[in-house]
Order: sequence, then structure tokens, then C-alpha cells
Amino acid sequence: MSGRDAALVNLAVQRIRPILAPLGEYGYKIIPEDVFSLSANATPEALKTAIMARLDLRHRNYGELRQRIADGQISYLELLPRPGRPPACGRP
Repeated sequence: MSGRDAALVNLAVQRIRPILAPLGEYGYKIIPEDVFSLSANATPEALKTAIMARLDLRHRNYGELRQRIADGQISYLELLPRPGRPPACGRP
């Protein structure tokens, strides 16, 4: 990739980063942090596959949590924020 092409890619990444950030490492952890790196040489198809796998896992995990709450194994009150405890998504 030429220097000009790399600069254009970097500019595009910087423009979309605020939009995608909530799905990244410090948010919902759906998009791997290395997506924003120019050294991540994933094809669009590979990136889509990785993101969809993470979405599927999160969906299954929420389904399991929902079932555990319904079965009385976990009280939904345990999921409420507590003073001095960071939010579950890792954001301040």
C-alpha cells in the first residue's frame, strides 16, 4: 500500500472510530481492537465472520443469562449498578 493509500485508510478509520467505538474493546467487545490497526490484514469477509461470531456468542450468553434469571438461579437485582463498581461494559 502506498503512503497516500495508507493515509486515506487511516483517515477513514479515524472517521468511523467514534461510531464503532461502543462496539469495541471498551464497550460491548464485539469488534476486536486490532480492526482499527493498519497491520490487521483481515479481508472484509474474515472481519465480518469474526464480528458475526462474537455477536452470536453474545446472543447465546444473553439467552443463558435470561434463562438463569427466569429459573431463579440469578436475581436480576445482582445486575444493577452499585456505587463504586464499574459498569459491566467496562466504560466509566
